[in-house]
Amino acid sequence: MATASICSQFDITIIGAADLNTAKSFTLTRALTFVSCEALNIAAAAGTLTITNTTTGNVITATTAAPPLAGAGVVQAQAVTGPTAPVTLLVANASAASGAVISVVTSAATITKVLLGCIGNPAQSISIA
Repeated sequence: MATASICSQFDITIIGAADLNTAKSFTLTRALTFVSCEALNIAAAAGTLTITNTTTGNVITATTAAPPLAGAGVVQAQAVTGPTAPVTLLVANASAASGAVISVVTSAATITKVLLGCIGNPAQSISIA
C-alpha cells in the first residue's frame, strides 16, 4: 500500500540586492520542512550559501560531496547552471519548529536571491490503496 500526505506547499523568497553576504535571519511562524533551495547568482563565479537553524545549531545546506556534509552549499557558476543554481539541503536537518530562527549568508554580494521551497509540517497522512 502506498502512502501520501496532504500538506501546504509554499516558498520563502529572500531578496537582498547585494547584501546577503552578511548574515540575515528570520523567525519561523510555523513548523516546516525545507524541500528545495535555489540561489540567483548574478556574476560568473561560483559561490556558497549557508543556511542554519540557529535555534538548534543545525546547518541546513550541504556541500556537494557524497554523502552531503554540513556546511556551505555550493552556488554554481553561471557557466555551469545559468544564473539560478540549485543548492543541496541536508534532509536530516531540513525540518524546523515554529519559533526557530533561520540564518542565511552567502559568500558574495553577487548572490542576490534565495528561494526556499517549503512544506507545512506536520502534513496530514492519507493512505492510497
